[in-house]
Amino acid sequence: MKYLSDLLPAESMVILFGNKAPLKELLKFTFMDLLLKNVLEITTISRQPSSMEEVRDYQYVVRGHTYTLYKPAAHELAFLSPFQSSGSIQILLHLLIRIGFQNSGSQSRYISKVTKSRNLRTVFTQNFLEKLFGGYTTTESGKKLRTSVQLEIKQMEKDLPPIINLDKEMATDIVNKIGGNIFLLKNIDYSLLKQIDSEILSQMHREATAANSQTGCFGCGSWDFAGDGAGAGCSGCSGCGGCGGD
Repeated sequence: MKYLSDLLPAESMVILFGNKAPLKELLKFTFMDLLLKNVLEITTISRQPSSMEEVRDYQYVVRGHTYTLYKPAAHELAFLSPFQSSGSIQILLHLLIRIGFQNSGSQSRYISKVTKSRNLRTVFTQNFLEKLFGGYTTTESGKKLRTSVQLEIKQMEKDLPPIINLDKEMATDIVNKIGGNIFLLKNIDYSLLKQIDSEILSQMHREATAANSQTGCFGCGSWDFAGDGAGAGCSGCSGCGGCGGD
């Protein structure tokens, strides 16, 4: 678990998929990693919107107990920046997802932040034209790292299922070590991840409609991407109203 323990999930995705890494996946795996590391936490609060309505449970995101000690990467600030001003801030889960998407800027801008992280300094280079247009070149060390990450993911996909069934404590220890990279493995079923996926998709469609009503569906090219060797590929345009999704 050398590489999956050291790399943030967005870093792993950019190593694996380059500039085809979908923004939706980058955001949700980054957010899940922050939750797993207790940098952020989700709390349920019961509220009665009005005297005419029933009491409802709402999910809020708050600072986690490791927040003050955590040194975030630049791309993680998409979710963490709203909490910098106060330790008592509570943000509705679906609103924070919207904020995170808005703070990301765009797929290329977000990936650019990831490529400049301290873990990827020797993985990518940029010439003059690439700096102007947002591209980059993978170095030889980066290509070797990609192969190593792919092999580690495949090995983890093989080893983890029986460990989960036989040794819950060991499985928990593995998840703690690899954090959000757990979601790069195939056949991971996590209800909160599905909820986050839905929120990000709906927000992307709202942003696209407001920006350019003639484009049909913002980001469909990236959603059509299907990765090999890991389970992070997007499944078409599911959930995008402009493409006939749910």
